[in-house]
Amino acid sequence: MISGEIKSLDRYKNEDTLSLEELYQQIFCDLKEISSYYRADCEVKISGGKDFVNIRDFFKASKYKGVRCIDILVQVDLKNEPDAYLISVLCTQLKSRPVEILKLNLEKSMFNLTLRLYGA
Repeated sequence: MISGEIKSLDRYKNEDTLSLEELYQQIFCDLKEISSYYRADCEVKISGGKDFVNIRDFFKASKYKGVRCIDILVQVDLKNEPDAYLISVLCTQLKSRPVEILKLNLEKSMFNLTLRLYGA
């Protein structure tokens, strides 16, 4: 079990520590910027949260010792987007970050994504 935890954290070994607040802000801005480039409406919310809340209230301990996490919901309206290239760009952008994709759903023209962000 410990060996599995060490292997899963090895990819972040040489990275600088990033606070969860900073990571959330970066992900939020990146998602909004990419969506606006493709002229798609994007909504990013904290799972279980309301507008204008302190995000620290939603941090929880992760399965990794000393690492906290937060779940966010992302909704992108693809009605003006003729192809699904936007989805590929969003997922590619998230690959290099300490982010886990928990759920991916496409209903009609709405792309729903549930992410878990990890940080210090």
